[in-house]
Amino acid sequence: MPEGLQRPGFTAAMRLERDHLFDNGQFNKAPTLMRLLAFLVEETLAGRGDQLKSYSVAVDGLGRDADFDAQADSYPRVQVVRLRKLLEAFYARHDPAEHSCIFLKSGSYRVRLGPLSAAYPELVRAYPVAALTKFPAPEVETYVAPCFAGETDLPEPELPAAVSLEPESTDLRGSHLRDWRLIAAALLIISIVLFAYAFSSPALQKTPQAALTQTEAPVLLLEPVSAASDARSAAIADDIYALLADGIGRSWLVRLRLSNTPVPSTQSVTPAYRITAQLGEISGDGRPLYLRLTEFETSNLLWSTTINIKSGTSVGDSLGQPIAQLTGPFGVIATRENRIAQGRFGPGYSCLLGYLSNIVKDRGKVDDTVARCLAKENADAKLDAVRLAFQSFHVMDGYGEGPARKDRVVRAMDLARQSINADPKEAYAHFAMARIHFVTGNCPMGRQHSVHALEANPFDPVILAVLGNFTAMCGYKEGFVMLDKAYAFRSAGESHARLSLILAVIWQKRFDRLKMLREDGEQASGTSAAYHYLCETLIAAALDDTDAARVNWQKFRASPHASSASDDAMLTSVIMSPQIRARILGFLKQKGVIPPPKA
Repeated sequence: MPEGLQRPGFTAAMRLERDHLFDNGQFNKAPTLMRLLAFLVEETLAGRGDQLKSYSVAVDGLGRDADFDAQADSYPRVQVVRLRKLLEAFYARHDPAEHSCIFLKSGSYRVRLGPLSAAYPELVRAYPVAALTKFPAPEVETYVAPCFAGETDLPEPELPAAVSLEPESTDLRGSHLRDWRLIAAALLIISIVLFAYAFSSPALQKTPQAALTQTEAPVLLLEPVSAASDARSAAIADDIYALLADGIGRSWLVRLRLSNTPVPSTQSVTPAYRITAQLGEISGDGRPLYLRLTEFETSNLLWSTTINIKSGTSVGDSLGQPIAQLTGPFGVIATRENRIAQGRFGPGYSCLLGYLSNIVKDRGKVDDTVARCLAKENADAKLDAVRLAFQSFHVMDGYGEGPARKDRVVRAMDLARQSINADPKEAYAHFAMARIHFVTGNCPMGRQHSVHALEANPFDPVILAVLGNFTAMCGYKEGFVMLDKAYAFRSAGESHARLSLILAVIWQKRFDRLKMLREDGEQASGTSAAYHYLCETLIAAALDDTDAARVNWQKFRASPHASSASDDAMLTSVIMSPQIRARILGFLKQKGVIPPPKA
């Protein structure tokens, strides 16, 4: 019997929620997925949801030709994965029309209805508490899911006024209408002047257009994984393709496009990058996977690697390192985009690059240009969540001591909450909140947000290193697992996670890793002197090279600092956590690098 007849009102509820989804602009930007969902809904309502196969979904639902080969082409399965992610992203920011969310279970094409507790149990949304009256008081934070209304014993929290991403309405009646000709004339004159200036200014003539106009992340085109035609190779290639798409799609640094996904001409943006992958024949205990990142327009090779996909091991574990190196905040793409920007950081995506550039060079000191653009909202929810998280980092990096630190914690926590509200599935939103809780001594809440951050993006080496260190210091064993992954996923020359990894080596007594971390420092460029010399001090001390450690410590002391009142005050220019600063000073005194205080 058709499912709609088994449950009274199911058909009406399903179509109501489908229309609710389609009325949202998020689905208007994905016409292929809109068409797919409409097809799956109608097939489910007709009682055929459980009988749907990849072939019928591809041909009848996605418009592929009748000779479509469902065994060789993973197109319908990939599109359903994209549809599930789009639905999840929608319900992360919006309530359903009534009480039920539309969802699809993994491995099934049948559409289902249910409360968020059943549909998307991992989704959380942070609601801000009343103004904090105590410091740090993070334990009063409460989490509820948006679709839980009426299904929980917790009181419904009062939502803050949402940040509007729509343009302000303009009333053109009355006197405004009379002035439109003057306004138009003025705009025309300004446009002519700017146009002439753009073509006459040597500085602008030499500046890449992307450096001036890049408000959105660049597009990365992921090609299907090529492999031998046997069923086993094709299945592994499909898994690799889906895992690459999932992993890369978690990063805010690129917008992922699948090569077999039609893109309307009105929404077409030329990709900046292309990834190709080839799965080799079985050799020894595994198969080689060749990955290449090229510039889309010129096909110039930008990066390549070979991975051994070992038999009997998780394909996902093998792909972690290349995904991290491609899309990490200091990885291949971020480094190249920063170079293209040439230090010109305007609102939007390029502003976030500017923040990353600043913290590498100046360890938290953000210049005025970047500070101004970080204060400007972004229409893209994911990028706006990252912007708010970076603002939270910036506020906390001035944590320091004294009464002002209380205000900083309150402000930083408010920004982190806004970041989570903007996109509850953005890893940096939870990263910002976790760091605040750890620094203020609330390990349970720090751990909770660390879990959410890693659920959102388990491949970011900076998140893994920083939160892994905090988590381990709080006594949670999973912190050491995070640190092991951070070490494995780090990029050559990447410096921001280096201090966390060095500290982890010291606490864990994994001194075999110090050689590689020292070589990483030799390849790194653009880091602040204070950060560099502190890292070198710790490595030398851990290797019992006391003389070299003392030399580097004196160079650290001679570097510019916000305060030189004491060793601890100087360390705050690099490390905001008082617990970590205390452990570092204790370690250096134990190693004889810092002389004991005079009697």
